[in-house]
Amino acid sequence: MVLIKIQHNQFNRKQLVTFALFLLTLFYLPVIMLWTGVIPFRFRFIVISFAIIGIISYTRVRKLNWSSLGFRRDTLKRSLLWNCGVSLLFLLILLYLNRNGLIVKDTTHFWPVFYIFYILVLSPVQEFFFRSIFFAELRMIRPGSPWFIILLSSLSFCFLHIVYRCPLTMLITLFMGVVWGLIYYRYPNFWGVTFSHAILGTAAIAVGLI
Repeated sequence: MVLIKIQHNQFNRKQLVTFALFLLTLFYLPVIMLWTGVIPFRFRFIVISFAIIGIISYTRVRKLNWSSLGFRRDTLKRSLLWNCGVSLLFLLILLYLNRNGLIVKDTTHFWPVFYIFYILVLSPVQEFFFRSIFFAELRMIRPGSPWFIILLSSLSFCFLHIVYRCPLTMLITLFMGVVWGLIYYRYPNFWGVTFSHAILGTAAIAVGLI
């Protein structure tokens, strides 16, 4: 029994190191290079393309099954209910802030095709990374408290937005990361949280928050 426990702990440590290296090379370093200007900001979509390839490759190598990544039916209904409720609440808050001049920014430079790209590509990719892969890997590593998984994914999601150099944006993305993380932990479903992200992210861009 002791030998089995030691082997299990070693496997968890090895898996944690693998995941940490994955985060560092595919996520943190590219974001830091964009933020510091090592990679010009105009090349961000090229960086995203390489990140998508890396994420797909990592998922295949790790052989993560679809259910562990949140592609499941049993949690879809409750996930959608919770995420729709959250989306409606924060849409009303965004509308209030915009109507009262608290968020005013010219967003006419965003072409309609960008919104389509955001909804169909950026939102799903972010959720697949920060919820699907994060939670699947850390559930297997078993770090102890669920809050470790939720906070690590939320902080990483928040850190992604450092390239916009806006403290308010980072604060809001941290908060939303925690909210989506809580829902996803209770009702793990990729479609529910992606729907909410697409709706709220599009609205945030439209009113000039991002």
